[in-house]
Order: sequence, then C-alpha cells, then structure tokens
Amino acid sequence: MHFWKNVSDPPVNSGDVTSEVFIAKKSISQAYRMSEIVKQQTLWIEPKMKFLTDMESFRRGTTDQMNVQLYEDSDVMYIAHEDLVELYAKPDQWSLFGNV
Repeated sequence: MHFWKNVSDPPVNSGDVTSEVFIAKKSISQAYRMSEIVKQQTLWIEPKMKFLTDMESFRRGTTDQMNVQLYEDSDVMYIAHEDLVELYAKPDQWSLFGNV
C-alpha cells in the first residue's frame, strides 16, 4: 500500500489502463465519462472513502472508460495490481490491508 499526499492530478483518465486501485481518504471526487450526446455524464460524486478506479480496466487491463476529477488536494492510498494479487495469495495479510 502506498500513499499519495496532496493529490490534485486525476488518478484515472479515459484511454489509460488502470494498474492501481486508488482510495481517497479525504477528497471530493467526481467520476464522469464523455459522450457525443451528453458532453459530460457524471457517474458519481463522493466526499470521501471512495474507490477512484475504473475497476473494469483494473481487472481486465483494458483502457479506462471514465475520468476521475479531484476537486481539492487529497490524501489518496493506492495499491498496484501485482501487489493486490500477492495479497490474494497470502490471506493472513488481508487484515493489514483492511486496517489502513
């Protein structure tokens, strides 16, 4: 698990491949996607403790279909895909992940 302090850059950008799961401890964030019919379609707006990850991209290695915007400097935790897979292999380590 890694910490990314005072984040203002978006962690998820449409067209990229997500290789980390991001969790905002404190943030106001918005997930949205662009379409030709509606210029910006909001998927959710959350004040804190939200996964900021395109889970489909994370699981399958496909390109992101959404963007995540952070509206303030934020404290974000993240874990890389390979580190998460390693946690799956060591069930006793899950308690450490859950207490972060």
